[in-house]
Amino acid sequence: MLLLLLAFAAAAALVVIPPAAAHQHSAPKGPDDLLAYALADEHMPYRDLVRRQAAGANIDVTVLQFALLLEQLESTFYQQGLAKFDANAFTAAGIPAAVRNQMEIIMADEQAHVTFLQAAITGLQGTPNQPCTFNFDAALASVQTFLAFSSVLERTGVEAYDGAVHLLTNPTVKTAGAAIATVEGRHSSFTNLLTVANGAPGVFDTPLSVRSIVSIAAPLITSCPAGVLNVGGAAAIVPFPAITIPLNNANQPLTTGQLIPLLFTPLAPVADVNALFCDWVFGLQQTRTPVQAVPIGQNAAAGNSQFNLQAIAAAAGKASGVVLRRRSSSNNDDPDSAAAALEGNREGASPVRLRKRQTAATTVPMCLIPQDVMLFSQVVLFVVNADRDVTLDDDQNVVAGPLTVNLVPPPVAA
Repeated sequence: MLLLLLAFAAAAALVVIPPAAAHQHSAPKGPDDLLAYALADEHMPYRDLVRRQAAGANIDVTVLQFALLLEQLESTFYQQGLAKFDANAFTAAGIPAAVRNQMEIIMADEQAHVTFLQAAITGLQGTPNQPCTFNFDAALASVQTFLAFSSVLERTGVEAYDGAVHLLTNPTVKTAGAAIATVEGRHSSFTNLLTVANGAPGVFDTPLSVRSIVSIAAPLITSCPAGVLNVGGAAAIVPFPAITIPLNNANQPLTTGQLIPLLFTPLAPVADVNALFCDWVFGLQQTRTPVQAVPIGQNAAAGNSQFNLQAIAAAAGKASGVVLRRRSSSNNDDPDSAAAALEGNREGASPVRLRKRQTAATTVPMCLIPQDVMLFSQVVLFVVNADRDVTLDDDQNVVAGPLTVNLVPPPVAA
Protein backbone atom coordinates (compact mmCIF):
# COMPACT_ATOMS: atom_id res chain seq x y z
CA MET A 1 0.00 0.00 0.00
CA LEU A 2 2.46 2.57 -1.27
CA LEU A 3 2.03 5.92 0.47
CA LEU A 4 -0.77 4.52 2.64
CA LEU A 5 -1.80 7.12 5.21
CA LEU A 6 0.44 9.72 3.57
CA ALA A 7 -2.52 12.07 3.47
CA PHE A 8 -3.61 11.33 7.00
CA ALA A 9 -1.87 14.65 7.48
CA ALA A 10 -4.96 16.22 5.94
CA ALA A 11 -6.30 16.04 9.48
CA ALA A 12 -3.02 17.50 10.79
CA ALA A 13 -2.72 20.45 8.36
CA LEU A 14 0.03 19.06 6.15
CA VAL A 15 0.46 19.92 2.47
CA VAL A 16 -2.55 19.22 0.28
CA ILE A 17 -2.59 18.73 -3.46
CA PRO A 18 -5.49 20.46 -5.24
CA PRO A 19 -7.69 18.14 -7.30
CA ALA A 20 -6.54 17.70 -10.87
CA ALA A 21 -8.69 18.04 -13.92
CA ALA A 22 -9.23 14.87 -15.88
CA HIS A 23 -5.98 14.24 -17.74
CA GLN A 24 -5.62 13.31 -21.34
CA HIS A 25 -2.96 10.61 -20.96
CA SER A 26 -3.76 7.05 -21.94
CA ALA A 27 -3.62 4.46 -19.16
CA PRO A 28 -0.16 2.96 -18.46
CA LYS A 29 0.46 -0.44 -20.02
CA GLY A 30 3.57 -1.51 -18.12
CA PRO A 31 6.28 -0.39 -15.66
CA ASP A 32 8.13 1.77 -18.20
CA ASP A 33 4.89 3.36 -19.36
CA LEU A 34 3.84 3.93 -15.74
CA LEU A 35 7.04 5.88 -15.10
CA ALA A 36 6.47 8.16 -18.10
CA TYR A 37 2.78 8.44 -17.24
CA ALA A 38 3.48 9.43 -13.62
CA LEU A 39 6.18 11.96 -14.47
CA ALA A 40 3.95 13.59 -17.10
CA ASP A 41 1.12 14.31 -14.66
CA GLU A 42 1.96 16.71 -11.83
CA HIS A 43 -1.07 15.53 -9.87
CA MET A 44 -0.44 11.79 -10.28
CA PRO A 45 -0.46 10.42 -6.70
CA TYR A 46 2.50 8.15 -7.35
CA ARG A 47 4.63 10.74 -9.18
CA ASP A 48 7.21 11.48 -6.46
CA LEU A 49 7.44 7.88 -5.31
CA VAL A 50 7.95 6.60 -8.85
CA ARG A 51 10.77 9.12 -9.22
CA ARG A 52 12.36 7.75 -6.06
CA GLN A 53 12.05 4.18 -7.29
CA ALA A 54 13.57 5.13 -10.64
CA ALA A 55 16.48 6.70 -8.75
CA GLY A 56 17.17 3.46 -6.91
CA ALA A 57 15.35 4.17 -3.64
CA ASN A 58 14.25 1.14 -1.60
CA ILE A 59 10.58 1.27 -2.52
CA ASP A 60 9.77 -1.81 -0.44
CA VAL A 61 10.88 -0.02 2.73
CA THR A 62 8.52 2.80 1.83
CA VAL A 63 5.64 0.37 1.40
CA LEU A 64 6.44 -1.37 4.69
CA GLN A 65 6.62 1.95 6.55
CA PHE A 66 3.07 2.79 5.62
CA ALA A 67 1.92 -0.79 6.19
CA LEU A 68 3.36 -0.29 9.67
CA LEU A 69 1.25 2.85 10.13
CA LEU A 70 -1.87 0.93 9.17
CA GLU A 71 -1.06 -1.88 11.60
CA GLN A 72 -0.28 0.65 14.35
CA LEU A 73 -3.68 2.21 13.71
CA GLU A 74 -5.43 -1.16 13.98
CA SER A 75 -3.45 -2.23 17.04
CA THR A 76 -4.18 1.05 18.84
CA PHE A 77 -7.88 0.77 18.03
CA TYR A 78 -8.18 -2.66 19.62
CA GLN A 79 -6.07 -1.70 22.61
CA GLN A 80 -8.25 1.32 23.35
CA GLY A 81 -11.51 -0.49 22.63
CA LEU A 82 -10.80 -3.52 24.79
CA ALA A 83 -9.46 -1.30 27.58
CA LYS A 84 -12.73 0.64 27.54
CA PHE A 85 -15.13 -2.29 27.16
CA ASP A 86 -14.44 -5.13 29.58
CA ALA A 87 -16.26 -8.46 29.71
CA ASN A 88 -19.11 -6.94 31.73
CA ALA A 89 -19.65 -4.26 29.10
CA PHE A 90 -19.96 -6.89 26.38
CA THR A 91 -22.40 -8.90 28.51
CA ALA A 92 -24.49 -5.80 29.25
CA ALA A 93 -24.64 -5.13 25.49
CA GLY A 94 -25.88 -8.66 24.86
CA ILE A 95 -22.67 -9.73 23.13
CA PRO A 96 -21.31 -13.22 23.99
CA ALA A 97 -18.02 -13.41 25.88
CA ALA A 98 -16.58 -15.44 23.00
CA VAL A 99 -16.77 -12.37 20.77
CA ARG A 100 -14.61 -10.31 23.12
CA ASN A 101 -12.17 -13.20 23.39
CA GLN A 102 -11.84 -13.21 19.60
CA MET A 103 -11.27 -9.46 19.63
CA GLU A 104 -8.36 -10.02 22.01
CA ILE A 105 -6.91 -12.53 19.54
CA ILE A 106 -7.29 -10.01 16.70
CA MET A 107 -5.57 -7.37 18.84
CA ALA A 108 -2.65 -9.74 19.44
CA ASP A 109 -2.44 -10.43 15.70
CA GLU A 110 -2.24 -6.72 14.90
CA GLN A 111 0.43 -6.20 17.55
CA ALA A 112 2.41 -9.10 16.06
CA HIS A 113 2.12 -7.49 12.61
CA VAL A 114 3.55 -4.27 14.05
CA THR A 115 6.49 -6.15 15.54
CA PHE A 116 7.13 -8.07 12.33
CA LEU A 117 7.02 -4.98 10.13
CA GLN A 118 9.40 -3.11 12.42
CA ALA A 119 11.88 -6.00 12.17
CA ALA A 120 11.43 -6.25 8.39
CA ILE A 121 12.10 -2.54 7.90
CA THR A 122 15.21 -2.78 10.06
CA GLY A 123 16.36 -5.81 8.09
CA LEU A 124 16.07 -3.76 4.88
CA GLN A 125 18.31 -1.03 6.34
CA GLY A 126 15.42 1.23 7.26
CA THR A 127 14.36 2.84 10.54
CA PRO A 128 10.77 2.00 11.60
CA ASN A 129 8.57 5.04 11.96
CA GLN A 130 7.08 5.96 15.32
CA PRO A 131 3.27 5.75 15.55
CA CYS A 132 0.90 8.61 14.94
CA THR A 133 -1.76 9.74 17.39
CA PHE A 134 -5.22 8.43 16.55
CA ASN A 135 -8.73 9.51 17.53
CA PHE A 136 -11.33 6.75 17.85
CA ASP A 137 -13.87 8.64 19.98
CA ALA A 138 -16.80 8.09 17.63
CA ALA A 139 -15.87 4.47 16.98
CA LEU A 140 -15.68 3.74 20.71
CA ALA A 141 -19.00 5.30 21.68
CA SER A 142 -20.43 1.87 22.56
CA VAL A 143 -19.70 -1.84 22.24
CA GLN A 144 -21.85 -1.89 19.12
CA THR A 145 -19.93 0.93 17.44
CA PHE A 146 -16.66 -0.75 18.43
CA LEU A 147 -17.72 -3.94 16.66
CA ALA A 148 -19.12 -2.08 13.64
CA PHE A 149 -15.96 -0.06 13.19
CA SER A 150 -13.76 -3.14 13.56
CA SER A 151 -15.53 -4.48 10.47
CA VAL A 152 -14.81 -1.26 8.56
CA LEU A 153 -11.17 -1.22 9.67
CA GLU A 154 -10.48 -4.87 8.80
CA ARG A 155 -12.16 -4.55 5.41
CA THR A 156 -10.09 -1.44 4.70
CA GLY A 157 -6.93 -3.36 5.59
CA VAL A 158 -7.79 -6.07 3.06
CA GLU A 159 -8.56 -3.51 0.36
CA ALA A 160 -5.29 -1.67 1.08
CA TYR A 161 -3.05 -4.74 0.96
CA ASP A 162 -4.79 -6.00 -2.17
CA GLY A 163 -4.28 -2.64 -3.84
CA ALA A 164 -0.61 -2.40 -2.86
CA VAL A 165 0.75 -5.80 -3.88
CA HIS A 166 1.51 -4.71 -7.44
CA LEU A 167 3.73 -1.90 -6.13
CA LEU A 168 6.19 -4.20 -4.32
CA THR A 169 9.38 -5.37 -6.00
CA ASN A 170 10.98 -7.84 -3.58
CA PRO A 171 9.45 -11.36 -3.81
CA THR A 172 10.07 -11.99 -0.11
CA VAL A 173 8.32 -8.76 0.83
CA LYS A 174 5.41 -9.65 -1.48
CA THR A 175 5.05 -13.02 0.23
CA ALA A 176 5.10 -11.41 3.68
CA GLY A 177 2.48 -8.86 2.60
CA ALA A 178 0.25 -11.63 1.21
CA ALA A 179 0.62 -13.61 4.44
CA ILE A 180 -0.56 -10.61 6.46
CA ALA A 181 -3.33 -9.80 3.99
CA THR A 182 -4.89 -13.26 4.33
CA VAL A 183 -4.99 -12.91 8.11
CA GLU A 184 -6.63 -9.50 7.71
CA GLY A 185 -9.17 -11.25 5.48
CA ARG A 186 -9.95 -13.74 8.22
CA HIS A 187 -10.39 -10.90 10.69
CA SER A 188 -12.68 -9.17 8.21
CA SER A 189 -14.83 -12.28 7.76
CA PHE A 190 -15.31 -12.61 11.51
CA THR A 191 -16.18 -8.96 12.06
CA ASN A 192 -18.48 -9.01 9.01
CA LEU A 193 -20.50 -11.83 10.56
CA LEU A 194 -21.04 -9.62 13.60
CA THR A 195 -22.38 -6.69 11.60
CA VAL A 196 -23.57 -7.80 8.14
CA ALA A 197 -25.00 -10.96 6.64
CA ASN A 198 -22.02 -12.45 4.79
CA GLY A 199 -18.51 -13.23 6.01
CA ALA A 200 -17.16 -12.69 2.48
CA PRO A 201 -18.79 -9.92 0.41
CA GLY A 202 -18.21 -11.69 -2.89
CA VAL A 203 -16.02 -14.06 -4.87
CA PHE A 204 -13.24 -11.43 -4.96
CA ASP A 205 -12.21 -8.72 -2.52
CA THR A 206 -11.98 -5.17 -3.90
CA PRO A 207 -8.47 -3.65 -4.20
CA LEU A 208 -8.41 0.11 -3.63
CA SER A 209 -5.92 2.80 -4.58
CA VAL A 210 -3.73 4.76 -2.20
CA ARG A 211 -5.94 7.84 -2.31
CA SER A 212 -9.07 5.79 -1.73
CA ILE A 213 -7.60 4.19 1.40
CA VAL A 214 -6.40 7.61 2.57
CA SER A 215 -9.93 8.96 2.10
CA ILE A 216 -11.36 6.28 4.39
CA ALA A 217 -8.75 6.53 7.12
CA ALA A 218 -7.56 10.16 7.19
CA PRO A 219 -10.13 11.40 9.75
CA LEU A 220 -8.69 9.00 12.34
CA ILE A 221 -5.30 10.73 12.51
CA THR A 222 -4.75 13.53 15.02
CA SER A 223 -1.01 14.07 14.55
CA CYS A 224 2.20 12.29 13.53
CA PRO A 225 5.84 12.59 14.63
CA ALA A 226 7.98 14.90 12.51
CA GLY A 227 9.20 13.24 9.33
CA VAL A 228 6.92 10.21 9.50
CA LEU A 229 4.81 11.37 6.56
CA ASN A 230 7.64 13.02 4.63
CA VAL A 231 8.83 10.42 2.12
CA GLY A 232 11.44 11.82 -0.22
CA GLY A 233 9.64 15.12 -0.45
CA ALA A 234 6.44 13.53 -1.73
CA ALA A 235 3.46 15.81 -1.22
CA ALA A 236 0.48 14.69 0.80
CA ILE A 237 -2.59 13.37 -0.99
CA VAL A 238 -5.87 15.14 -0.40
CA PRO A 239 -8.68 12.73 0.54
CA PHE A 240 -11.71 12.47 -1.69
CA PRO A 241 -14.91 14.00 -0.29
CA ALA A 242 -17.17 11.58 1.56
CA ILE A 243 -20.44 10.18 0.20
CA THR A 244 -23.38 9.60 2.50
CA ILE A 245 -26.76 7.98 1.90
CA PRO A 246 -29.21 10.20 3.81
CA LEU A 247 -31.66 8.60 6.22
CA ASN A 248 -29.57 5.43 6.16
CA ASN A 249 -27.07 6.25 8.91
CA ALA A 250 -26.83 2.64 10.04
CA ASN A 251 -25.91 1.64 6.46
CA GLN A 252 -28.75 -0.85 6.28
CA PRO A 253 -28.64 -3.27 3.33
CA LEU A 254 -30.09 -1.96 0.09
CA THR A 255 -31.16 -3.85 -3.01
CA THR A 256 -30.21 -3.96 -6.67
CA GLY A 257 -32.60 -2.00 -8.84
CA GLN A 258 -33.10 0.55 -6.05
CA LEU A 259 -32.70 4.28 -6.67
CA ILE A 260 -30.74 5.82 -3.79
CA PRO A 261 -29.96 9.46 -2.87
CA LEU A 262 -26.31 10.50 -2.53
CA LEU A 263 -25.06 13.49 -0.58
CA PHE A 264 -21.49 14.72 -1.10
CA THR A 265 -19.44 17.91 -1.34
CA PRO A 266 -17.16 17.99 -4.42
CA LEU A 267 -13.76 19.65 -4.15
CA ALA A 268 -14.48 21.63 -7.31
CA PRO A 269 -17.66 23.17 -8.76
CA VAL A 270 -20.04 20.83 -10.56
CA ALA A 271 -21.88 22.48 -13.43
CA ASP A 272 -24.35 19.65 -14.04
CA VAL A 273 -25.07 16.81 -11.63
CA ASN A 274 -26.62 14.87 -14.50
CA ALA A 275 -23.18 14.66 -16.16
CA LEU A 276 -21.83 12.55 -13.28
CA PHE A 277 -21.83 8.78 -12.88
CA CYS A 278 -21.94 6.33 -10.02
CA ASP A 279 -19.05 3.88 -10.39
CA TRP A 280 -19.85 0.59 -8.65
CA VAL A 281 -16.72 -1.46 -7.91
CA PHE A 282 -17.21 -5.07 -6.90
CA GLY A 283 -14.21 -7.38 -6.66
CA LEU A 284 -12.25 -7.04 -9.88
CA GLN A 285 -15.16 -5.60 -11.85
CA GLN A 286 -16.96 -2.28 -12.05
CA THR A 287 -19.90 -0.76 -13.82
CA ARG A 288 -21.47 2.69 -13.95
CA THR A 289 -24.96 4.14 -13.75
CA PRO A 290 -25.78 7.81 -14.46
CA VAL A 291 -26.47 10.24 -11.64
CA GLN A 292 -30.02 11.58 -11.81
CA ALA A 293 -30.98 14.95 -10.29
CA VAL A 294 -34.40 14.12 -8.83
CA PRO A 295 -36.64 17.03 -7.69
CA ILE A 296 -37.29 17.17 -3.96
CA GLY A 297 -40.99 17.69 -4.62
CA GLN A 298 -41.43 14.23 -6.02
CA ASN A 299 -40.27 10.87 -4.83
CA ALA A 300 -38.77 8.80 -7.62
CA ALA A 301 -41.43 6.49 -8.95
CA ALA A 302 -38.95 4.28 -10.78
CA GLY A 303 -36.14 2.21 -9.40
CA ASN A 304 -37.82 0.98 -6.20
CA SER A 305 -36.73 4.08 -4.26
CA GLN A 306 -37.80 3.97 -0.62
CA PHE A 307 -36.35 7.36 0.38
CA ASN A 308 -38.53 10.32 1.29
CA LEU A 309 -36.93 13.24 -0.54
CA GLN A 310 -38.96 15.80 1.38
CA ALA A 311 -37.49 14.42 4.61
CA ILE A 312 -34.03 14.66 3.09
CA ALA A 313 -34.65 18.30 2.23
CA ALA A 314 -35.89 19.01 5.76
CA ALA A 315 -32.78 17.43 7.26
CA ALA A 316 -30.37 19.06 4.82
CA GLY A 317 -29.61 21.96 7.13
CA LYS A 318 -28.49 19.57 9.86
CA ALA A 319 -26.65 16.96 7.82
CA SER A 320 -23.01 16.98 6.73
CA GLY A 321 -21.70 16.28 3.26
CA VAL A 322 -24.94 17.54 1.70
CA VAL A 323 -25.19 18.52 -1.94
CA LEU A 324 -28.48 20.08 -2.98
CA ARG A 325 -29.23 21.90 -6.21
CA ARG A 326 -31.53 24.88 -6.57
CA ARG A 327 -33.20 25.62 -9.89
CA SER A 328 -34.67 29.05 -10.65
CA SER A 329 -36.20 30.94 -13.51
CA SER A 330 -32.88 32.70 -14.15
CA ASN A 331 -30.33 31.52 -16.67
CA ASN A 332 -27.56 33.64 -15.17
CA ASP A 333 -24.75 31.81 -13.45
CA ASP A 334 -24.78 33.00 -9.84
CA PRO A 335 -23.03 30.35 -7.77
CA ASP A 336 -23.21 32.33 -4.53
CA SER A 337 -26.99 32.25 -4.54
CA ALA A 338 -27.24 28.59 -5.52
CA ALA A 339 -28.02 26.03 -2.82
CA ALA A 340 -24.74 25.62 -0.95
CA ALA A 341 -23.46 22.24 0.11
CA LEU A 342 -22.52 21.82 3.73
CA GLU A 343 -19.01 20.77 4.64
CA GLY A 344 -18.32 17.03 4.48
CA ASN A 345 -16.63 15.12 7.27
CA ARG A 346 -13.34 14.83 5.39
CA GLU A 347 -10.76 17.55 5.42
CA GLY A 348 -10.15 19.42 2.19
CA ALA A 349 -13.79 19.55 1.09
CA SER A 350 -15.22 22.92 0.15
CA PRO A 351 -18.84 23.90 -0.50
CA VAL A 352 -19.93 23.04 -3.99
CA ARG A 353 -21.31 25.76 -6.21
CA LEU A 354 -23.87 24.60 -8.72
CA ARG A 355 -25.31 26.50 -11.64
CA LYS A 356 -28.87 27.74 -11.77
CA ARG A 357 -31.26 26.27 -14.27
CA GLN A 358 -34.82 26.89 -15.35
CA THR A 359 -37.87 25.71 -13.39
CA ALA A 360 -38.18 26.17 -9.66
CA ALA A 361 -37.26 22.98 -7.84
CA THR A 362 -34.55 21.59 -5.59
CA THR A 363 -32.98 18.29 -6.51
CA VAL A 364 -31.03 15.49 -4.87
CA PRO A 365 -28.51 13.36 -6.80
CA MET A 366 -29.69 9.76 -7.05
CA CYS A 367 -28.28 6.59 -8.59
CA LEU A 368 -29.66 3.21 -9.52
CA ILE A 369 -27.94 0.18 -7.95
CA PRO A 370 -27.22 -2.00 -11.00
CA GLN A 371 -28.21 -5.64 -11.33
CA ASP A 372 -24.57 -6.48 -12.19
CA VAL A 373 -23.62 -6.38 -8.50
CA MET A 374 -26.30 -8.79 -7.28
CA LEU A 375 -23.80 -11.55 -6.37
CA PHE A 376 -22.02 -9.25 -3.89
CA SER A 377 -23.25 -8.29 -0.43
CA GLN A 378 -20.90 -5.27 -0.32
CA VAL A 379 -19.88 -2.96 -3.16
CA VAL A 380 -17.70 0.14 -3.27
CA LEU A 381 -19.23 3.30 -4.69
CA PHE A 382 -17.51 6.33 -6.24
CA VAL A 383 -19.08 9.35 -7.90
CA VAL A 384 -17.08 10.09 -11.06
CA ASN A 385 -17.09 12.75 -13.77
CA ALA A 386 -16.33 10.43 -16.70
CA ASP A 387 -17.73 7.15 -17.96
CA ARG A 388 -14.55 5.16 -17.39
CA ASP A 389 -13.07 2.85 -14.76
CA VAL A 390 -11.43 3.98 -11.54
CA THR A 391 -8.13 2.06 -11.40
CA LEU A 392 -5.35 1.59 -8.87
CA ASP A 393 -3.07 3.85 -10.90
CA ASP A 394 -5.63 6.33 -12.18
CA ASP A 395 -8.42 7.75 -10.03
CA GLN A 396 -8.36 11.29 -11.39
CA ASN A 397 -12.01 11.13 -12.48
CA VAL A 398 -13.27 10.55 -8.91
CA VAL A 399 -15.50 13.31 -7.52
CA ALA A 400 -16.35 11.64 -4.20
CA GLY A 401 -16.00 8.33 -2.37
CA PRO A 402 -15.35 5.59 -1.68
CA LEU A 403 -18.46 4.45 0.17
CA THR A 404 -19.07 0.79 0.98
CA VAL A 405 -22.71 -0.07 0.36
CA ASN A 406 -24.24 -3.12 2.01
CA LEU A 407 -26.65 -5.06 -0.19
CA VAL A 408 -29.26 -7.66 0.60
CA PRO A 409 -27.45 -10.99 0.01
CA PRO A 410 -28.55 -12.98 -3.04
CA PRO A 411 -30.88 -15.90 -2.28
CA VAL A 412 -29.24 -19.26 -1.72
CA ALA A 413 -30.18 -21.77 -4.40
CA ALA A 414 -32.20 -24.71 -3.08
